[in-house]
Amino acid sequence: MSSNNFEPPSIIILPDQSGKILVRAKVPLSSKHKTGVIDELLDLFIFDKELIDKDEVFKDIIKREELSSTGLEKGIAIPHAKTKGVSMPLLGVGISLEGIPFDSLDGEKSHIFFMLLNPLTNQDLHIDLLKNITFMVNDDKIRTTLLKLSSEKDIIKMIKEFIEK
Repeated sequence: MSSNNFEPPSIIILPDQSGKILVRAKVPLSSKHKTGVIDELLDLFIFDKELIDKDEVFKDIIKREELSSTGLEKGIAIPHAKTKGVSMPLLGVGISLEGIPFDSLDGEKSHIFFMLLNPLTNQDLHIDLLKNITFMVNDDKIRTTLLKLSSEKDIIKMIKEFIEK
């Protein structure tokens, strides 16, 4: 388990004041397969009261993955779910330089993972956050920079700067 679990999580206040999102990151990820990545990213929040039920969240993410994979192109995966298992939006970010098979659209391994979890109550916020993340990772410069960062704090700082601008 990552040592950052013992540090307070970062909270990003969304620019339009529509809410807050709790963010944690891990670099490098140690998982070698899809379900391992999901479990490892969930473990980032294991000591946070906002993760109400890890098992339920895991099942909800897997159920979403069964509809269609959230492994995109260009080494990006955005597993996500709306779930009763969280009390506020959570964003877990993970980096794997060697890549992890994630059933991506281009058939390549994924290197950058954004796991987004939202309570069932706020559909609009979930969609807005997914749009923000997708827009961010479609930028070649941002993807390249994320892969070069070696600290969780630097990753979170970069994401915070992007979302809050």
